[in-house]
Amino acid sequence: MAKGGRVRIRESGHWGRAIVGPVCAVMVLIPAIWIGTTARSPDLETFFIPLAFFVVGLSGLARSLRIGITFRQEVIVVRSWFITRQIATAEIQSLSFVPYSGYINRFNESPWFRMLNVRTVDGRSRDFRATMASRASSRRQLDQLRELTGHPSVPRPDGPTHRSS
Repeated sequence: MAKGGRVRIRESGHWGRAIVGPVCAVMVLIPAIWIGTTARSPDLETFFIPLAFFVVGLSGLARSLRIGITFRQEVIVVRSWFITRQIATAEIQSLSFVPYSGYINRFNESPWFRMLNVRTVDGRSRDFRATMASRASSRRQLDQLRELTGHPSVPRPDGPTHRSS
């Protein structure tokens, strides 16, 4: 295991960073230029509005580095943009990657992307959209989760690895 008993699941959170990261970078870059060119302006609105965008963009970039799945001392930690969930491995009935259905594709099932689904022993099922991954990547992540948790009931994603015409 890595430092402090934490293991980051390989490739988790990559798509979230790839999609939102450039937006956050623009939210940092353009206001930085704007603030630099208007720094001597006596108008406070000219300064504080781009500063607010700068801070939000910088916060988004910082948070994007934390998005993904981490395994830590018998707990799976899933970090999304606004929420961090911790699930004890003893509470997990099964882990799987299901077709992605979220904001990006208007909540339709994606034939190309998957997201983590956790079913707990109390029967609840929860999808984690921030864990969006390709089919191949989701298989590797599931194998790593299986290895770390020692959970025998972790099914592999089924279906073809390409879209049939």
